[in-house]
Amino acid sequence: MCILKEVGYFIKNGISTFRDASQGNYKQNSDAISEIRKEILEKNRNRADDRRCLIEDRKNVEGDVRKSFKGIILNNG
Repeated sequence: MCILKEVGYFIKNGISTFRDASQGNYKQNSDAISEIRKEILEKNRNRADDRRCLIEDRKNVEGDVRKSFKGIILNNG
């Protein structure tokens, strides 16, 4: 039943998008893309901010890798 709802939603969304595009009302960017573009273009950043963000990103990636590795070890003995 859930699959039928998803298919119905997909078809409804496709028809709605096609109708908007045929009327010339099609939006090029989604709200998420617009927010990212605004964040990138409007923020005044310097090298210290970039370095801080890179360090934070590296820590996040290290945590994700560690979590995945532990999952692999636990699943494969």
